[in-house]
Amino acid sequence: MHFAGMTGLEMEERFALEGWKPNQHQVPVLNGALTTLEGRISDMKEVGTHTVFFLEVEAITTQDKDALMYFDRQFKHLQADVKVAEVA
Repeated sequence: MHFAGMTGLEMEERFALEGWKPNQHQVPVLNGALTTLEGRISDMKEVGTHTVFFLEVEAITTQDKDALMYFDRQFKHLQADVKVAEVA
């Protein structure tokens, strides 16, 4: 598994591994991801030990499959049959 930079691979090498594909802007996107947000970085803020990126979303891709989410220190199962608002 390649997680949190523990492999010593350069960034370009990490995204060349199986499991990634380039999007329309040639940015790597995880194959099989239930949802992807694609866009341009509009701002960055340093918050504690992290950098938070703000994005102007240009495209959202979703799949109708159940998901797993981590919230409030627990994993939660999200059912795919729950309707959400459509984005114009």
